[in-house]
Amino acid sequence: MIQLVTPHTEEHSIALQAGDVQVYEDTSLPDEIYCIDVHIHCPRRLVKSLVADFERQFVDGTVSVYDYGYSHRFKQGYIILSWDTLLPLSFQQQLDTDPRLDDYTVYVLPQDNSYRPTTASGKAGRHNGQ
Repeated sequence: MIQLVTPHTEEHSIALQAGDVQVYEDTSLPDEIYCIDVHIHCPRRLVKSLVADFERQFVDGTVSVYDYGYSHRFKQGYIILSWDTLLPLSFQQQLDTDPRLDDYTVYVLPQDNSYRPTTASGKAGRHNGQ
């Protein structure tokens, strides 16, 4: 199911929920969404330059670089961006076309605390209100 809202602006925003795509007129998060995180996979050697690029791109403060580094087992680079607004369709298109990136995943974290991330040590992650 795809739900569309005719936008009044040139740039649409999307949020992914349970496999559905919703397009909204404005970029503010609906009440049921806490935040949207984008987990980007990239070559380890490019992590720092990509982080610098994202920090320059998002100087307005609506997006923050939550974490970055590389995986323990395969030394795969990653960057986690956290959005306080809906994810702009133009940014998803940017990720789709950037040849430096291996892949990305969009996480929609709900307000109802049904998603409780933990670290490998079992400690609570930042998105559960602690």
